Amino acid sequence: MVTIYQAQDKEDLEYTRELFFEFLTWAIGKSKKLYNEYIDIDKMLNHSMSEIDKGVFSPPHGRLMLAKEADQAAGIACMKKIREGTCEIKRIYVRPGYRGKKIGQKLLDQLIQSAREVEYSKILLDSARFMKEAHSLYRSAGFKEIEIYSETEMTGDFQEHMVYMELKL
Repeated sequence: MVTIYQAQDKEDLEYTRELFFEFLTWAIGKSKKLYNEYIDIDKMLNHSMSEIDKGVFSPPHGRLMLAKEADQAAGIACMKKIREGTCEIKRIYVRPGYRGKKIGQKLLDQLIQSAREVEYSKILLDSARFMKEAHSLYRSAGFKEIEIYSETEMTGDFQEHMVYMELKL
């Protein structure tokens, strides 16, 4: 059985670091192979962890959701406020051994529910073009493709390799 909850303690943050590193290693490796683009994994990981330390993904305006199955970290999903009435989803990731169990769907559903509870009117996200399965998941939840938004963390030439999406609540 999968349990999804707001990460809180030191152990949860260790799981978070592991999952962020796995996600970034996979995504950056694939981006380098497909697009010949280099992104510094350590810099991205340090940025993400500093956001956690600053409380960016903490209630009341943010979320850092962990999915666990039998006391093992299976996945993660984050949400942060980026402007009044608008939040951004970051780092939805499910470990390969746990895929096919609807964990990604459950994480996304939890973030959408949380965004409604916070009374956001809009959710934004960015995702690499090669993440086709993620795009299908987002579309099934009602997300639509949009033009780039100013708060995206992707910069420079890499922006052309991204898909930007929005869900109006």
